[in-house]
Amino acid sequence: MKNVSFARPVPVGLAALLFLSLPAVLPAQLSVPGGGQSGRNAPPTMPPEVQKAAEQYSRAVALDKAHKWPEATAAYEDFLKLAAAAHLPPRNLIEVSGRLTFLYQARGDQKKAEATMLRIVALDAKNPMVYVQLASLYQQQGKLPQAKEYATRALTLKPASAPAALAHHILGAIALAKQNPIEAEKEFSLSIDAAPRNPQGYLDYAFALMQRKKTKRPWSRCRERPASTLS
Repeated sequence: MKNVSFARPVPVGLAALLFLSLPAVLPAQLSVPGGGQSGRNAPPTMPPEVQKAAEQYSRAVALDKAHKWPEATAAYEDFLKLAAAAHLPPRNLIEVSGRLTFLYQARGDQKKAEATMLRIVALDAKNPMVYVQLASLYQQQGKLPQAKEYATRALTLKPASAPAALAHHILGAIALAKQNPIEAEKEFSLSIDAAPRNPQGYLDYAFALMQRKKTKRPWSRCRERPASTLS
């Protein structure tokens, strides 16, 4: 019988689409000091720097809605500068930065996506999703120590099932890259526990087991789940 080779798990960036999505929707309405909402029709009593930021925000959203994404990206960046100068609440900066991360990744600009995600971390150090997104980015770039650091940080925050599943998946992929199938098996198993409806998790778990010559366990693990959970 000929030896059979198995492909390694798909890049974690593809798995990320199964677990998480960056903010693909437009940011919520702008919050301004005093608890109100703002836009082009902002109250005239608003401080000039806040008014300027609010108008820039409206311009950015209008460009985004018109699918003029390069212009919208530049407009959001300008808004962030104005918002920081106006001392707007961090929530505004976090939401817009999340949208910017999506726009940068959509056009393949990993450097700016990374810088934007790090900016979110500086604003919200207890956001497990951004840690997972950074870990995924670093794993794709082959920066395994940084990927492991951020995936582990995400898990220490006891995140919801989606970011937890991807964090474990990243750690499993790192273990495989380091030729540690025992650790990979553990992490992929935890990823399945967190996201039992994701078929990619079972495939990667099976691959790790194949590396350990456990050729029966992958299929028995799949049979433990009702077929409906894999659809």
